Amino acid sequence: MEAFFYADNETYATLEVDFPFRTTHYGVGISYGEGVSNCRLGSVDYELSAGSLTTLGPGIVTCWDSAYELKNETIFFSESLFKTIKAPALNSLPFFIHGGNHMVKVSKAELENLKDLFRNIKKFSENTEVLQGLVFSLIQLVQQLHKVTLRENNISQKELISHQFKALIARHFIESKEVGFYADKLHITPKYLSEVLQETTGKSAKELITEHLFLEAKSLLRQTPMTIKEIAYWLGFEDQSYFVRAFKRHAGVTPAVYRRG
Repeated sequence: MEAFFYADNETYATLEVDFPFRTTHYGVGISYGEGVSNCRLGSVDYELSAGSLTTLGPGIVTCWDSAYELKNETIFFSESLFKTIKAPALNSLPFFIHGGNHMVKVSKAELENLKDLFRNIKKFSENTEVLQGLVFSLIQLVQQLHKVTLRENNISQKELISHQFKALIARHFIESKEVGFYADKLHITPKYLSEVLQETTGKSAKELITEHLFLEAKSLLRQTPMTIKEIAYWLGFEDQSYFVRAFKRHAGVTPAVYRRG
């Protein structure tokens, strides 16, 4: 329920979050140092290295490499942080919402600017009046960096379809798991959608829907007190035993074993 908190490698090591989890806050993170690490933010896999700027909004299921090699600092905040200044509509910024681009690479100079801003945010973390202004400035800088990336990287029509499909999965996977449902919303044929996704992601539409479904299941098993039967029903499985079998095929263990860790 905190309006703001700061996390770094030490924080994550203490928490031992080695499972997919659903975010509750907006988050802006920077990676630096040596090495590379992998993560899944929403429905997209990213390889992070020095200069990776990551952004997340509430309700997005994420999964981070348990052996995180890079140094990382992340600022987490909610809209309630902004008490005396008018912040932008955070839930309308594309890099904070489902299906958005949650990672961009920044230059060494921009990374140093971000690190300076993070240091000041940490320094004034107990001073709400100053803190909200600094986090507001961070959001403005992130917007600028994303605009620069968009200009430099011309996104093809097929990549756009891929992004739109992943955003639709996040919004509608409870409602439908059929490829045709998503193809209709994109105004293309299921065959063409599958061809585009195979080309841009190396996976079929059905594979991506299934991946998202079971990432959600893993989050619910570890983050909520819901019973396995309740989770199965919530995810659209009418039969609990079928859910258990499908989960085991996907994860290699039953939901009960996965929940125990």
